[in-house]
Amino acid sequence: MNYITPVETHVATRRMRNCEWCWGRIKIGNEYKRYRFFDGGHAYTVYAHPECYVAICDMAREEGGWCEWTPGMDRPASLSVSTQEVTP
Repeated sequence: MNYITPVETHVATRRMRNCEWCWGRIKIGNEYKRYRFFDGGHAYTVYAHPECYVAICDMAREEGGWCEWTPGMDRPASLSVSTQEVTP
């Protein structure tokens, strides 16, 4: 059985994260959306830019209410992001 928690809006304060949709950075001070979902015995947390969350919702609506994706799947290779944290 799958379960999704309500979506929460947060502001990044302690660390940068990668957006699960575009794989771009969610920088400290920026707003992001977060939710958790449970798929059988697995739990996942999704972090997304607000505009990327809208894209996730649009895709889910087109797919009948549920969708799967690979983080950064639509991001051109020339824009790949380093996984190292960047200090301001």
